Amino acid sequence: MRPAGEGALRTRVYVDGYNLYYGCLKNTADKWLDLPPMVRLKSGAVHKPLSWYPCPELLIPVYEEAKRVRGSNGAARRWLNEPCKQLGNRVPIEMCSSQESARELLEYMRRYAIECCV
Repeated sequence: MRPAGEGALRTRVYVDGYNLYYGCLKNTADKWLDLPPMVRLKSGAVHKPLSWYPCPELLIPVYEEAKRVRGSNGAARRWLNEPCKQLGNRVPIEMCSSQESARELLEYMRRYAIECCV
């Protein structure tokens, strides 16, 4: 234990996916560990990598367009994780799980960019 006044302890977490699956998830209905999209720290925020989402090949182009239109990583991630009225209150990041809905999302984003001169 650290003496008081020396600052907070730093912790790193490593999840061994192989042992997690075969030790905890293999014979259950759960096949995916759903980590939170962001963890807030005193020094800022750590975002879940896009490659950890179910279909990163669909999400990455959407994320890049959102970042371009919104102006920053944080603004793009906020928009992607909130329900959007223009998309029938669907959450954009959840639409990136199928080709059809990801295509619909990209088309909406491109129309928005043209209409708003971005």
